[in-house]
Amino acid sequence: MAASRLPGVSVVLPVHNGADTLRRCLASLDAQDLPPEEFGIVAVDDGSTDRSGELLDRYALSRPNTWVIHQAASGGPGRPRNVGTDAAAGEFVFYLDADDELIPEALSSMLAFARTHGSDLVVVGRMTIERDDVSRPLKNLRVLVDAPLRMAFTSLTPHKLVRRELLVRHSIRFPEGRLAWEDGIFLSRVAPHAQRISVLEDRAYYIKHREPHRLSAAFRIRAKAQSAMEIVDTLRRLRADPVETDAIATGLYRRLVRTWNSKRFLRLSPRTQELDVATMQRAGASLSSASRDAELPVWLHLRSLAFRTGRVPVVAALASCEQEHRWTAPLRHPVLLPTLARAALGRTRRATSRRG
Repeated sequence: MAASRLPGVSVVLPVHNGADTLRRCLASLDAQDLPPEEFGIVAVDDGSTDRSGELLDRYALSRPNTWVIHQAASGGPGRPRNVGTDAAAGEFVFYLDADDELIPEALSSMLAFARTHGSDLVVVGRMTIERDDVSRPLKNLRVLVDAPLRMAFTSLTPHKLVRRELLVRHSIRFPEGRLAWEDGIFLSRVAPHAQRISVLEDRAYYIKHREPHRLSAAFRIRAKAQSAMEIVDTLRRLRADPVETDAIATGLYRRLVRTWNSKRFLRLSPRTQELDVATMQRAGASLSSASRDAELPVWLHLRSLAFRTGRVPVVAALASCEQEHRWTAPLRHPVLLPTLARAALGRTRRATSRRG
């Protein structure tokens, strides 16, 4: 992979059985207006059993800036991304998924921006397309040369431009295997070391495709809560800005509470319910002050109160109420509402006592 001149960007492309969408992804790389000598592609075939490996090999034959690595299936995107990063030679690394694509100006715009401003981590604009419709448009058009740490976590995805020297110097790796929010864990290892975090969201450079026939990995709330706590623990261990870290932690906790599925919870075994509730209680204590729950919408506030009790019957009662599809149901429950009210009142008294 030796070359007379290092490329500006190495695109790391992990692929596992992505033949149905891979051509679209590769076509978007061919369409880049950045000269081929300024970017390289490191594609890692992670044990594909469809035509993905063959497609990559054929693609690389006529493109000297493309390298393909074949390996046994690893069970998650972490290992192929690490292998690709180890083989990368660019000034920056950009992580691209095989079912997504870049607009033609993406790499040139990212690289020019990062070089001009000396950015170590650049958060780029992205939108999501599902069934040929834009399901998540880019809401905020903004460009920030100096962005706060929390901006790196507005999405827990790795689709950001990262200075490669940063990864090498601090031996930063993706966690490997099948786990929830592994990209957020990676970001928590990167962002505190970045001297400058920037945001380039004047347009959508990254197009995320949600394919109806390709289901993303489903993780229970317990797995997400454990990863959220690891993200925040890593930020604290690396002495990231405490105000920014607290904002990230609160955002993660609220995301956990929001994405909890009450219907699925009621189908779990009693032992699994117990583990989930205990983990969420621990996550609440670790990530977000109970005093901040009042800032939440009522239905999320009730959820958080229930989790903070650490009692399965309380959480199960709330879940049953939610199946009525009306957030007011818990407020009419003869037992649940007094229990949650006592929990909230008890925390208020403890907080007042500590201040006194």
